[in-house]
Amino acid sequence: LEEELNETKAGIDIVENDEEEGSRFEDTNPGELLDETEKKDSDKIADGSGEDKVWGEAGDQEEGTDGGSNQGVNENIEPNVDEGNIDEEAAGENEESNTEEEHILPDIKLEIYQGPEHAQEGSICYYRIKAIVSGIPEPNIIFSKDDSNGTWGNNISQVNLGENESYTLTATAVNSLGETSGSITLDWVEMEQEQESEKETEEVDFSSSANFKINVDLTNQMVIVYYKGNVLKEMICSGGTPGNPTPLGNFTTTQKIYYSWLPKYSVGAYYFIRFYGSYLFHSVPFDSSGNMIIEEYEKLGTPASHGCIRLAVEDAKWIYESLPLGVEVFIY
Repeated sequence: LEEELNETKAGIDIVENDEEEGSRFEDTNPGELLDETEKKDSDKIADGSGEDKVWGEAGDQEEGTDGGSNQGVNENIEPNVDEGNIDEEAAGENEESNTEEEHILPDIKLEIYQGPEHAQEGSICYYRIKAIVSGIPEPNIIFSKDDSNGTWGNNISQVNLGENESYTLTATAVNSLGETSGSITLDWVEMEQEQESEKETEEVDFSSSANFKINVDLTNQMVIVYYKGNVLKEMICSGGTPGNPTPLGNFTTTQKIYYSWLPKYSVGAYYFIRFYGSYLFHSVPFDSSGNMIIEEYEKLGTPASHGCIRLAVEDAKWIYESLPLGVEVFIY
């Protein structure tokens, strides 16, 4: 009986202990247990012991970088690659274009620049023919005939014809890629009787400068040559611009110069006749290749020079060859 009582007592103690434990857990709020756990985790983070948590956040950031940020960078890179390709293609096209531009077969066209005109009392009929060329490198021009011996520039040829004569002028443009030719047929044209009679009545003594006077009308851009008080020849001209005016007054021709290159203006000209210091009559300008500068020629009749009196080549040549030095010049 004593042993059975002891066993019964021991069982009762176990049950009571279990009930106490149960009641203790029952009295505990589950939220309090959760808060306690989070608190411990927070303490770990605060004191640096929560490496797993910190690494996890870093991992999240890296995932974000690999995802969103890298995607943005890739979007930026891809257009650059495309632009690079476009630039390379454009560069290639430019290179091809430059290559094509550097090697272009010459092309040539001939047109009548002046004529038919007459000289030597109508016994000569002449034409001036201009060659319009293109090609890269710039072509050289070869004329089958040029009676002016290059006076009009490398791209203009003069052809003199005798009575009832005709001539087919051929011009060839040549560069490193090849050559191309063009031609034009020129025919004698009879001078009108009225012009012929005027030539026959002209009896001019060119030996004395006292017989001549040259007036320069800057208002109308005209040069008028007088012989013994009568108008002998009128010529269109270009005087100085407002910024580079032609001097006014009375002067005298003192010197003749066939051709000169003017480095200050990077042009040349023919048939200079000096009348005052650095002021002269002369032809319209020519470029370094010996070609007349057409746009300057087209300015005749308007102020266009640096103070000199520009004339068409044939007019400057006439004064240069016909009139003696010492002729009075009046500019107004």
